[in-house]
Amino acid sequence: MTIRFALALSLLVSSPCSAQQSTVITPQGVGPVRLCDSLAHVNTFFSSARDIVVTGYGEGVSWPAKVVNSEGSVWILFETGWADTTRIHQISTNSPHYHTRHGYAVGNTVRQLLAKGDSIDIAYDQTALTLTIRAESVAFQVDTPAQLAFSRRSRHEANPLALLSRARIIEFGVSSDCVH
Repeated sequence: MTIRFALALSLLVSSPCSAQQSTVITPQGVGPVRLCDSLAHVNTFFSSARDIVVTGYGEGVSWPAKVVNSEGSVWILFETGWADTTRIHQISTNSPHYHTRHGYAVGNTVRQLLAKGDSIDIAYDQTALTLTIRAESVAFQVDTPAQLAFSRRSRHEANPLALLSRARIIEFGVSSDCVH
């Protein structure tokens, strides 16, 4: 799974109802929104959700999405897929208000996860580094300096995870192909 960074999000809108909802990130969804729900369902929980289009890597493939922005540059992104443009296939957020079942949130370090005994899987495809908390099946991204250090040195390390111990979590994400 590749989590796309939503760098082009610029219009900031606050979401008055988000503070009253679930803030847990699970393999099934983020907060009150579940993977494979219809994209239109997002507005039920986030009245400030805006329609956007996400462009994938490659030959101009794009798909609909909704974004909820709040204080500063904090966001939640709900994406469909290029082949199924009605259901949510991926949810990602950089909000520190959302947390995993074990309590991890944006801003925690990889060292904190490892100190609690959680195992982390690493997927690196030369364009993106994606880490997954094995027990929770929730993926995350780390800060850019840590990603760069990993890409330069991971082939030479006996324990590549050691390169990431000080890395800070900057984004969580979950995805599904929605095949039922």
